[in-house]
Amino acid sequence: MILRPATVADLTCLVNVQQQGALAALAHIFPQDTTPFPRRDISARWERELTDPTTQVLVAEEESRIRGFAATRSDQLLHFGTAVDSWAPASRRRCMTRY
Repeated sequence: MILRPATVADLTCLVNVQQQGALAALAHIFPQDTTPFPRRDISARWERELTDPTTQVLVAEEESRIRGFAATRSDQLLHFGTAVDSWAPASRRRCMTRY
């Protein structure tokens, strides 16, 4: 697993990872038939953050797949997430020790 700066080319993958996590963790709170995932808004936000020089966005990549992400601005954590299939305890520990 490598940790590298994210680029605009990662936009679709970042949103996919975030959407899959949101649906897996929050669908019982935000049912998709009444409160669908705001993909367009989330994509626009990520695009702004990826092009903002004051925001640092990193991705954890394994076998050419984004497995997680973190975004910070100054001393503030903006976003942190991991791919749903990495939620198993061993994978989560491995990812956390890399950050």
